Amino acid sequence: MNRVTPYCSKDVYVLSNEENSEAVQETLSKKKLENPENDAHVGVSGWQNYDLCIAGRSKFLLLVDINGCECLIHELTGKAILAAKDVDDFVSKILEAFKKETRFKIRPEDIDNIQNKKIFWLQTPGGFDKIKKLYNEGKVKIKHFNIADPESANRIVNCLQNNGIQTIHTLYISNVADWLIENPDELRSLDKNVKSLKDKYPSMHVVYSDGTLTKETVAACKYYPMKRKIGNVDLLTHRMPWINLCHRRFITLRGVTYKCPCACCSKSKL
Repeated sequence: MNRVTPYCSKDVYVLSNEENSEAVQETLSKKKLENPENDAHVGVSGWQNYDLCIAGRSKFLLLVDINGCECLIHELTGKAILAAKDVDDFVSKILEAFKKETRFKIRPEDIDNIQNKKIFWLQTPGGFDKIKKLYNEGKVKIKHFNIADPESANRIVNCLQNNGIQTIHTLYISNVADWLIENPDELRSLDKNVKSLKDKYPSMHVVYSDGTLTKETVAACKYYPMKRKIGNVDLLTHRMPWINLCHRRFITLRGVTYKCPCACCSKSKL
């Protein structure tokens, strides 16, 4: 069985390119909390997790990623938050930290959006203070592992239980399934993990980002859990355009090659 093991890559995502984030955040803000004083947000990838945590009113934040450099993003974020006097001071400190960092590269558009605070948790009144409070109280945990690994659901549950957390309000899996499309074992494992967490935390809301792959690519897969809504649960789906996959360029399934249509990749040869 081919498993994707944790790694470190310079390709990191601080901000997301999801199109309807505001609508999802508004929906989450209206969802009933099963345990208002003791629930968590669990998620992969970057700062969109802070947005979802604020919108969902979660009291604990578990950040998981297969990319060690993505975890480093959160570690640097936490240090800058704790050292900052206010949101403007934080922006200054985190941009300086990113500028000095050589282990990953931040996209120019992300730098611009951070500089101008075009980010939900930095714009929302009290948003920065809430995330700072969670970091200050030790209620933000950062873990470097593959959420599609067979043991990941247990690892998530154990981490939450060890910190006295009883429920998960939101689980953000981003577009992990799309990235694992060439490995059906990984997809089944991810599907099983979400089901397991949903069984343990019935009120959990799953947030999944679709649109990274074309419908034709998805249709070519024998197994793709998003076709039937992963884990058989209702999803809050983010509509997501093709991201720039210049480091990947194309994917071959059943002998058919599908190419990333972004401006850069469309000029390259397969």
